[in-house]
Amino acid sequence: MSVEEAPPIPAWDCLPLPQWAQIVHEALAAVAQDGYKAVLRQAVVLLTVSQHVAAAAHCVPLSLDLTPAPEADLLLLPPLLTRLPLRALHLAPRHAGGAEALLRCRLVEAASAASLRRLAATVACTDTLQRFPALAELHLHAGVLERLYPAVLHGLPSLRALGLHNYQEVALAALPPSVAATLHRLEVTPRPGAMCCQLEVQLPAGARLASLTVNGSFHSVLSSAAAPQVFIDTAALAQQCQRACIEAQEAVWLLPAACAGQEAEAALASALLEAGATWHRLELRLLEGACVELPPAVGRGGEPPARHARLDLQRLGQVLKHLSHGVVSASLRREVCSIFHPWILTLEHTARGRAAGTGASWGGDAGGRHLL
Repeated sequence: MSVEEAPPIPAWDCLPLPQWAQIVHEALAAVAQDGYKAVLRQAVVLLTVSQHVAAAAHCVPLSLDLTPAPEADLLLLPPLLTRLPLRALHLAPRHAGGAEALLRCRLVEAASAASLRRLAATVACTDTLQRFPALAELHLHAGVLERLYPAVLHGLPSLRALGLHNYQEVALAALPPSVAATLHRLEVTPRPGAMCCQLEVQLPAGARLASLTVNGSFHSVLSSAAAPQVFIDTAALAQQCQRACIEAQEAVWLLPAACAGQEAEAALASALLEAGATWHRLELRLLEGACVELPPAVGRGGEPPARHARLDLQRLGQVLKHLSHGVVSASLRREVCSIFHPWILTLEHTARGRAAGTGASWGGDAGGRHLL
């Protein structure tokens, strides 16, 4: 090289911002499998390489799984998360105190309000989640709370998937109408209880779910009595859910007044095949079977109490096939699940299933047991 020739300008110094952002994205993805510490270290390095890289890093939101992190590590996050936006943040129930403090930090809110799409955390204050209106996927863990307060969910216009875990009291019918109108997937894990664990599957009027999952904690409980007893509003499940998978100690189907006087299996089958029903696939995983709660038949002596009748699951499948003229298929089997051998009843409406396969659905991904 002659004395007059200037050294060439490095090509990397002239890259446009979108290309830098792609490089940053790939650098973070390369260490994602190594855990949150590797991602955070990589992010710090990228901020110090050059102005070009630092500017690009602000365009690439982080996805952090902090579920294995000690709570002390959460105190180290604010200086970094006030400079870099978040796309996904997964926190464990034991992070309850630190999680809410982190989410309520004004600088973290300013950096991630428009970018945070997925969150798993324990939240108690009713104005915490409103700071992140772009949230599309949310898992709430009860922590020390016993009850879900629906006001916590206000102000989330983009929410599509919701998981509610380990609450002792969950009133699904009380979910805010704004949430019910946009929700596609709902997953509920009732808190196991030795004395009484119950959940009522009753949905807000505006809900139209692609997927409903109730987890029975079969892998963690030591007695069937600790698994939830699930009370199912039959009309809501048939007309407001495309697919449902329900694990329970026992399922109690609540039937409308029109079913009074029928045998249990015929009454439930008729309710599931009512006009307006939209379900494609129902799977029940039951430790102690199921029953129906039939409304009282009014007579001269007044109204007797509601009548409970045990369900013969095999006969239920046969009656559904008969009444639907073969459109509904049914299977009944037993499987090993931890220390239990639950009955698994699967009902499929084949005509609606084919329609869903062509795109005639409410939307949302109905696959997978866990949202996050």
